[in-house]
Amino acid sequence: MPITTTKRPFTDQGIALAPNEKGAYALYRSGAVTYYGKSDVSICARLMAHKRGDHGACTQNADQYNCELAANPVQFELDATGTIKSIAGIRLHLTYMNQCNKS
Repeated sequence: MPITTTKRPFTDQGIALAPNEKGAYALYRSGAVTYYGKSDVSICARLMAHKRGDHGACTQNADQYNCELAANPVQFELDATGTIKSIAGIRLHLTYMNQCNKS
């Protein structure tokens, strides 16, 4: 299943609402998914790292995010080409991904 939680602003105040638990998350720019990621410790801390630019400008320029808690976010499901199609059983919309996950 896709990440279906409410999208929040990718601002310091919006990110502060993210859980300090492990799980998967999506970053958006202008309504389109730009990056799927996971955190095995704190979604909030991982989002703040993206916001600071620790992972490059592509993810730093997001304007929204949403997330799902996951007991084991390290589990990935790959398609035949080796592309990630789910994180911890959370289905990803790969057709909407751009260069942020590809770089």
